[in-house]
Formats: sequence, C-alpha cells, structure tokens
Amino acid sequence: MAELEDYGITKARLQEMYEEFLGGVSKSELERRYLGKPESHGKLFSSLVSRYLGIDTERRSPQTKEIARLQALVRSLGGDPRRTRPQTLRERIEGPANQFYGYGDYSGSELTAHAAEVAEEVVDPLLRAGVAVVVTIEVRAAASQALPDDVVREVAGGAHVVGFKTAVFDSADPQGGS
Repeated sequence: MAELEDYGITKARLQEMYEEFLGGVSKSELERRYLGKPESHGKLFSSLVSRYLGIDTERRSPQTKEIARLQALVRSLGGDPRRTRPQTLRERIEGPANQFYGYGDYSGSELTAHAAEVAEEVVDPLLRAGVAVVVTIEVRAAASQALPDDVVREVAGGAHVVGFKTAVFDSADPQGGS
C-alpha cells in the first residue's frame, strides 16, 4: 500500500480529515478534497485511518457481523470458511464407500409414512445399485399399566405373521424398577 506521502498528506493532515469525518463530512468528500481520489468511495480513507491512526471507520452491517460469527464457528469446528462449497459426502468418507448404516426413531403413528419414505429414499437406491440390503425393524412399547389380554394375543399373533424373529412381552415397573 502507498504511504501517506504518496497521497500528499501527513499523519497530522489525516487526523484533521478524521476530525472532519466525525463532524459529518463524508469519506468520499474527504477523498476528493484531500486525496484527489473520487473513485474509491470512502474505502481509501477508511484504509488510511485504520492503518495510520488505528481507528476503524467502517460500519458493519448485521449481515457482516453474522458472517463473521459464522466464519468463527466454522473455524472452531475445524472447517475452512473460505471454501467455495461445502465438502461433499464422498469427500468426507475415508476410502471407498461400501457400507451404509442408518437409524431413525419414529412414533407408531408416523410409521406408515416413514416406512414408505425410507424405502423410497434410502433402500431403493441401494437396491438399484445391486447392494444386498437388510432392513431391521424394532418395535419398543411401554405402557404405564398392564396390557389387556386381547391386545397381547393380537400383537403376539401379528409378530408371528410378519416374521419377527423375536417377540417378547415383559413385566417391568414403569418407574424404572423390576
């Protein structure tokens, strides 16, 4: 960067310019009047004041502050905020991807919608790629009181019909004891 003398001013003159700025004169006007640089739109003035007087004259927008906060967060997590795009899943996998494990918890009322969605979005692409896929369904249910006998019979029969390998009812204290 050029020195103050290259712009025909001294540090004392820059201080005077800064005082005028505080008095309401625009940075662009100061650049035109003292530096003969109408094209820099206040950036040269800000740069010189920052470098030689140690004063920041830039007003940061809320977006600029948020970007700085997010960049610091990315750095704290070991990332590089200067990357032009996020790292792809393939780039995050060390070695060739040849296995997949996925897990999700769904309430009983969500099961129908999510089972179809899991089949379409996860299982089908794997099958199309010729991958052997095993889907394990686990049902956990806990009632605050004893289940009626007809519900126990219906669930046990249904578990047999759908081919569950294990189907067990247990008696446990709902407060955590046995």
